[in-house]
Amino acid sequence: MNIGEQTAERLRSYYPFSPDVIDTVAVEAERQSSFLTYQDYLGSFGINADSWPKNSERLDIRPREHDSAEGLIVHLPMGNPLDMNQLFQIATIIGTNPSKRVIAEANPGGPGYNAGTMNADERDKMRAAGSFRPAVQSLCDFLNREGIGLQHHYGASYGADKLSGAIADRTAAVFSATVVEPVSVKTRTTTRLAKDFVSSNSRLNEYVEASDMATFVDARKDSVGLTSYGLGLLRPTNLAIVRALGYGQFEQRMDRGIDIHPEMVATIVWGSESELAIDGLVGDIVTRLNSRRGKVRGMRLEGQGHALVNDIHLQAALVLEGQRPQTAV
Repeated sequence: MNIGEQTAERLRSYYPFSPDVIDTVAVEAERQSSFLTYQDYLGSFGINADSWPKNSERLDIRPREHDSAEGLIVHLPMGNPLDMNQLFQIATIIGTNPSKRVIAEANPGGPGYNAGTMNADERDKMRAAGSFRPAVQSLCDFLNREGIGLQHHYGASYGADKLSGAIADRTAAVFSATVVEPVSVKTRTTTRLAKDFVSSNSRLNEYVEASDMATFVDARKDSVGLTSYGLGLLRPTNLAIVRALGYGQFEQRMDRGIDIHPEMVATIVWGSESELAIDGLVGDIVTRLNSRRGKVRGMRLEGQGHALVNDIHLQAALVLEGQRPQTAV
């Protein structure tokens, strides 16, 4: 069984994805496996890993043929800069969305990874009211300047909560929003959140190794390590983010976003064994949003934990499935 077939079989074990989604991801997995180094794979999208600045603020990949008014926006998890790990993950998304402009912004990480740092006023707004507007204002301004009026948003973990803040922007038409493992689904103290985040690492390697992609493992070795990541979480910006996540206002933000974009297809994905996106709570949120708004699709992944998007092919499949224009199921 080649890696494409392995990938297809694994994706089917996670969820009944659409056949074309599985085929697209399996083909990209085979293409990935043809590269000897992660540098070569990133280079196939015009990303020069050898000269990539450590403190890069934004990745913006534009295919030769694409709709200049349409974009796929990827919101990264907390403490994750645009390092080789995240560049590889985003590249997998780029490879499975070859006709879309893909944009991602860095979050502040460990020492030296400063992009995305918020000033004191912005941090105060996040701490005081749980507002995620300060975290996405720069990105929304960029999208507006670029004239990207038809947007597909994808975000996982803290990125899912950033997404819920971004779709409250009234100046663009959001076609789809794919939310994976939102954190702020209930009120939690900073200490409780920290413990839950730490517990989610127990399955991280399982998901990383699931893709059987040695170049991805190599990319992670040249990225922020766990020690550096832990130090990054102590940054004032990340401490303010954790406080905002503790307010548990994910449902309210999604409700506002869906109200602003009534034609948007929203997909909320969570693992039944998630350490942060609590199974019953997220299921109830999906039910309530759907009863009020409609077009909210819930995707419950049986037996999966919070770190599930570190299976790069599962993540790519979720991005594709979430863009499919269908009614809620």
